[in-house]
Parts: sequence; C-alpha cells; structure tokens
Amino acid sequence: PASVSLEVGSDARIRSRTQVDDYLYRGDELAGFGYLSFFVSTYEETAKKSSPEGTGLEANSESASSRKAGPKVHDRVPYHANHPCASDKHRVVRNPGHNTLPSIVGPFFPRPGVTGESDNDEFLATCLSLIKPWRQLEDLKAPAQSWKESFDEYMASACRRDHDVVAGIKYYYQCSDSASKKREKLREEEFLDEDQGVSRSRDKTFEGGGRDGDGEDDV
Repeated sequence: PASVSLEVGSDARIRSRTQVDDYLYRGDELAGFGYLSFFVSTYEETAKKSSPEGTGLEANSESASSRKAGPKVHDRVPYHANHPCASDKHRVVRNPGHNTLPSIVGPFFPRPGVTGESDNDEFLATCLSLIKPWRQLEDLKAPAQSWKESFDEYMASACRRDHDVVAGIKYYYQCSDSASKKREKLREEEFLDEDQGVSRSRDKTFEGGGRDGDGEDDV
C-alpha cells in the first residue's frame, strides 16, 4: 500500500496525499511519462508567486532577453486542479542526461516466470504499472486482453529504458537462482564426500571473504 502524508497548505488546511495522487494528477505535458520515469525525471517544487507585471510561474514568465546566460531553465509543469497541492506546488522536469536513480523501498518485485516459460500475470501487471503511462488502472490493459498480450503490445514499441527496467528486475532473480543452485550443488558434493569418507576443503568461492563477494547469500 502507498504511504500517506499530511501537509499544511498555504490556506492553513491539512491535506492528505500519496505518490499515486502525484502521478495520477500530473500535468498534461507529462502524460507520456510512466510511473517510474515520472518520479525519476521530475521533482516537486513549491511554486513561486507570479510577479505583478506578469502571469504564470515566475520562472516561465521571464522573457528570453532578460535571462542571463547559463544552463537551460527547467520546465515547470503544474498539477491538475484535482491534486491536493495544485495551488502551490508543481513538477520540475530534469534536463536530459541526468543521472538520477530511483530509491524503491519495500519488498522486491514479483518473481517472473521460470526461464523458458511465460511470465506470470502479477509480474507483467507490475512491470506495466511501472513503465506504461496510465491515469486509471483500465489504461494498463484492455478488457479483452490478457496481461501478456498487453505487455507484449507495449514492449514492441517501448524505449530502451523500459526494456532495461524489465531486464533489471529479471536479472535479480537470475542471479539469486544461480547462487542457490551453486550452494545446493556444493552441499550435495559435501554429503557425497562424507558418505565416502573423503575429506575435502570447502570451496572458498562460497565462503565469506571469498572471490565472489562477502558471503554466500550475496547475489
């Protein structure tokens, strides 16, 4: 479940909000952003009051001739009117080429299908909710579509970044499964040695401080 924060607005009223609210009520200029890219490529800022001589956001009301030379001004995009903080906050779009990374808390993503088999619906639905633009859950999948059909349709024209997100989630489980198989194989070899009365030193690869990391549980 999404966490809920309480904020006191400029009108002294207490309002509740979630990150889902921020995404659902994003401005139309950000309609093409998926959930993950929205939070990675934009950030929230308190809107400055318009100057008496102009209208709109102060950063966007300056004429080109009045701006000093320097980095490109970041685009500011207001929330839709239904957003609880629409009156005093907006999103700032990071410039292309930024190196911002997401910090995702909580349990890891659902496990994909076993190699060689189709991915399960929970995994496909989670990936679509992260990378495909949507404003209501019905946007993720047409009623007559399966999750696999919707996922395949979107990925056929998805950008490389979206493909990398899905590949990164799968890579975690590939590494985890590979490490588990190696540990199981080592245990089987040790049991076999004990049955045959053979003494063998433990492979340091699976010991803490070995070649592949700090311990056998690292993946």
